[in-house]
Amino acid sequence: MFAFLVVKYRHLELLLNSLNHAFSRLMIPAIQYICGSVVIVSLVSCFRIEGLLRYAMGAMALVMYIMLLISFNTMAEFHVRSQALLQKRKQILGQSSPEVRRIYETLRELKIEIGSFGFVDKTLILTLTGIILNYSITFFIITSSY
Repeated sequence: MFAFLVVKYRHLELLLNSLNHAFSRLMIPAIQYICGSVVIVSLVSCFRIEGLLRYAMGAMALVMYIMLLISFNTMAEFHVRSQALLQKRKQILGQSSPEVRRIYETLRELKIEIGSFGFVDKTLILTLTGIILNYSITFFIITSSY
């Protein structure tokens, strides 16, 4: 049973490595910055523009923000669940043979990387929310004098 789980975990690790290789350099940071920018501009426009366009911009800001949260929360679940699985296995395998423990120690946490400087986790979602609110308020204050 343990060998089957290790093989499946290795397969998942290989799939995640290929996903990181394909998308972490350009696609995931682009989603992060473009969606964040659209939310900021739409949120400020929602307060600055009159009429029906105000509601359209507010709806677009809400939809893009929810999409950003859902996508990054889904990416963060890889890290959270792999951490929990490895912690549970560590408790179970405490009395196992040295060979099994050595194989277990080679298993790493699964992470979706963003470029070469970090990975997606739960704190990134809060940081993104703070950045979006900070830039929206700053942009609103700057444009309020016009």
